[in-house]
Amino acid sequence: MTEIITLDGPAASGKSTLASKIADKVGGFYINTGDMYRTLTWMITEKNLDLEADRSTIISLLKELYIHYEKCDENHMQLICDGKPVDQKKIRNPEITKKVSQVAAIPEVRDWMVKCQRKCTEVGLVVMEGRDIGTVVFPDAHYKFFVTASPLVRAQRRLSQDGEVTENATVEKVAEDIAKRDELDMNRKIAPLKQADDAIFVDTSDLTVDQAVDQIVNFVNEKKSSIHA
Repeated sequence: MTEIITLDGPAASGKSTLASKIADKVGGFYINTGDMYRTLTWMITEKNLDLEADRSTIISLLKELYIHYEKCDENHMQLICDGKPVDQKKIRNPEITKKVSQVAAIPEVRDWMVKCQRKCTEVGLVVMEGRDIGTVVFPDAHYKFFVTASPLVRAQRRLSQDGEVTENATVEKVAEDIAKRDELDMNRKIAPLKQADDAIFVDTSDLTVDQAVDQIVNFVNEKKSSIHA
């Protein structure tokens, strides 16, 4: 079994914030797989490729690209695309957010990305978040969590994130967009979003970030003690 902490869950559920803080607490490295998909989506957009008409070209593009994480210091990782650090401003905008689920639904993309994600564990203990980490990428992981929150809370969180929504967006519109993203993620044929059978369910709707982090870290420590007893 793999020494990795996986956090799966829908958009704006708080996975990224939690995973980053959990990594700091357990002395691991935080891997944001959503940003890996966003980076690929950005590359496709930059090349003006249509997700349907240019499907074969997109698949061929995978042979030329290399998206991975590298250690930038003793505690943190940097997302790299073709040898260059990824600019977060470029991959976090409404256009990319709108397209990323469609890109992630391409079977060849998911197969390619799983290989990229598995290589990330070569640095040691990692905390990896996404939508299929505990079900597909690392089904044998010791520590699995499924993180979610109420639709309203998720919409409010997304609205507060810079660059994630269009100007003058409302909570109602953001909630609608998130619902569409959920539908795509949960109903795609390849690696749909779902809770792994052995994952711990964590609802962060009424929890502070620190409370949610402590809850997950405490469980990890308890299970680690029983595994190594």
